[in-house]
Amino acid sequence: MAHYSLLRDYRFANAVDDIRGATMYGSSDEQIGTMDDIVFDHETGDTRYVVVDLGHHKTLVPSGRVYRSSREDGFETDLSKIEALELPEFDEAMLESGKHWTEREKVHLDAWHKRVERFTKEYEKSYSDDPVEHREGSDHFVTPGPSDMPPEPANTERKRVISGADLTPRRIRDKFSGPSHPMSLATTGEAFSPMTAWTPRTANASYRDISPRWTTFQASVKSHVDHIRGQCPACSADKAA
Repeated sequence: MAHYSLLRDYRFANAVDDIRGATMYGSSDEQIGTMDDIVFDHETGDTRYVVVDLGHHKTLVPSGRVYRSSREDGFETDLSKIEALELPEFDEAMLESGKHWTEREKVHLDAWHKRVERFTKEYEKSYSDDPVEHREGSDHFVTPGPSDMPPEPANTERKRVISGADLTPRRIRDKFSGPSHPMSLATTGEAFSPMTAWTPRTANASYRDISPRWTTFQASVKSHVDHIRGQCPACSADKAA
């Protein structure tokens, strides 16, 4: 069974841009908390979760839901402050045994999964209720026919034609929130699905290329993982056995 643990007080000897201490921003660009630590695999060095200190308590954010922020001092995730506070509290004791970790991790993953289900239902409802772009019973966007279009006003200045530039994900990003955003592929670098919102990813996925700070830090963890294992009582005990 994989052994997961925290970096805790471990400090890198070389000049690593450590993500610990970075600010975590939410879906509305609000400050959620501070990235306090990571939960990583002691065998591979892959980061599984980021431990975020919310002030009231700490919680786990899957590494696949941590994105590059427009702010240089941190990262962002698709959570609001209220949603983050509703996530299960992280307790270091859950890492003491493989069985305990499996049980407690399921609680955290279930919370993310329920959140995704809620957003998916909200999006599907708004999608099917739209009278122009989508018609119920069809899985395709449709172009309205002549009979669907309102008559042009007579003797008035023609209105500006909306171009593709007006429909870019950035321009409509504020129309949606959370992982239900239909343009999440273009705005976050990762296509949304109920699975991606709660399934932890490793830092090797292609979307990590948009965050040099993350990839540099992850590479440092991997290159130092042997030294980190040497200071871990559980890893030392396994090696002795």
